[in-house]
Amino acid sequence: MKHLLFLLMVLLFCCGNVNADLYLAGKTDKNPLAYRVGETITFRVALFDNGRMVPGKLLRWTRYGDDGKTLKGKAASDRELVLTTSIDRPGFIRLEVFAFDADGKKLRGYPDHREVRFHGGAAADVEKISSWPEVPGMDEFWKKQLKALRAIPMNLKLAAAPGKAPKIRSVTFESPIGPDFRPATGWISMPVDAKPKSLPITLYYHSYSCYGIPPYHGYVFNRGGQIVISVSGYGLPAVKDVQIYRDFEKNHLKGFGWRGNDKPETCDFLGMILRDVRSLDLAKTLPEWNGKDIIVSGGSMGAFQALAVAALAPETVTGCEVTIPWMTGIAGKSKQNRLGGWAPDYTEALSFYDTVNFAKRISCPVTIVAGLGDYICPPSGQIALFHNLRRGPVKLKFYQNMEHGKRYQPGDCGYTLAKNGKASAVVVQSFESGSNWDEKTIFETSLDSPLDFYNWPCWPNFAATEESATAQVLAIRRAPGVGGDLTVTKWFDKREFSQCSGKRIKAAVDVKGSEKDLAALRFGLLLRAMPTPAQKSPVVQKEFGDGWKKIEFSANLVPEAKGGGILLGLTRDGQGPVYFRNLSVIVTDK
Repeated sequence: MKHLLFLLMVLLFCCGNVNADLYLAGKTDKNPLAYRVGETITFRVALFDNGRMVPGKLLRWTRYGDDGKTLKGKAASDRELVLTTSIDRPGFIRLEVFAFDADGKKLRGYPDHREVRFHGGAAADVEKISSWPEVPGMDEFWKKQLKALRAIPMNLKLAAAPGKAPKIRSVTFESPIGPDFRPATGWISMPVDAKPKSLPITLYYHSYSCYGIPPYHGYVFNRGGQIVISVSGYGLPAVKDVQIYRDFEKNHLKGFGWRGNDKPETCDFLGMILRDVRSLDLAKTLPEWNGKDIIVSGGSMGAFQALAVAALAPETVTGCEVTIPWMTGIAGKSKQNRLGGWAPDYTEALSFYDTVNFAKRISCPVTIVAGLGDYICPPSGQIALFHNLRRGPVKLKFYQNMEHGKRYQPGDCGYTLAKNGKASAVVVQSFESGSNWDEKTIFETSLDSPLDFYNWPCWPNFAATEESATAQVLAIRRAPGVGGDLTVTKWFDKREFSQCSGKRIKAAVDVKGSEKDLAALRFGLLLRAMPTPAQKSPVVQKEFGDGWKKIEFSANLVPEAKGGGILLGLTRDGQGPVYFRNLSVIVTDK
């Protein structure tokens, strides 16, 4: 068998249309979330092999859109494919590009020898992409269901299970939720030396596929140690039993979510969400829980479950971290004439399960990762979800050339929408360092590229806007009546910091604003796991035209730091706006 597998791998790599380093990379002429209705949108797509353009191949492209238009074409890979289009209504353009060899076969390459493709998009007037009105009665329905759930004794059954992680204690759990539903089941894992009232909890919910859910041992030591509860949405036994999963998939999973949708009481998702809430209830009974921190998380259908739990228990859930959320804006296709995804057709009963409606009831911080080329969970639904998250800080990061969880070009191609509570949103292109320490440069780019939004030491409302669509300048301003400090930060992870420990960091940025606001500006280094944040006051180094000034600072990177970042912001004395551009950060030996 091993020899046969080896032979198959050799044949795969010898095929002319397979190259592990081959990929299509695409981008737009500006932030793809910042276009306006009627504005020209320019896509640029090219075929690469390990960073070098590849000539002599055929590219076939298809342009779809929320405007209902479909266009097709082809081009040679000898030069960059440049496609211009526009849309006459708020919504998304979807672009698909495939690469073919001389025999008309699709090329394969990055990642995992998959078909080489570009699946991306762009949008116009994202702030006007709304959700379909929800059906009245949602709160009353869920109040009734939760009351019935909590009238059923938890009768928690725990069973130790063999594991390969000697520093982690894991048990399976089972708890009934009613005679008409399968029980809540899953894993509870934590460090073996966990003390009472010492650890936060993460509840992880899983995707649509039927499989034996893992205990997620790796998550236990994230953030310095935690309790992880891995929940089966279907109520299946946590311990692996292949035959049980196969039987369930054959007899029960077929059509799951597409049946019984004429009444909210008969939807498949009711039992699933009740199991999810029961897992949250049992989490609060664990003696090792610190009594404060509970994060819900998941991807695809797991994200749908996590958002539902955050909505149904806003007084308990303190954070929600999800990727590619499913069941989001399901009325988009039939009611709003948008490109649809893979989801059951809209009914009024399903309105009670749509994540855009759950979103209105969520108050904790939420982070979302989604794909501009994902048409299982279309980006229009993700934008509607973002708009309906109104009570707490929210970040939605879209990746170009990303389908349903899979990215098809290397490097970072992410774009973030961020807001804090009811404050206005800002469109920011994110940036991830290549961490090439031989070149000594962490990053050097315009400020619409590398930054995330934080508020230190709290989360007051604030507004942040771009000065113009093309200036590549970021502004931060205080919303009326807001106290506290406002900061915009580029974080570096622990791995990056460990390579720089003991070195010196130098940073510079161009700023523009009133004298009072520049005096209230903070610019410096913020370190994690230190007694107090290390910060330096700005020093004016050079003045440019049009009111621009350059400031810079330097500081030593101490070995104790476990991560940190460059901080830009206003103290509470500053009103803004203060504009930033051309941020550079360099690591040196002296």
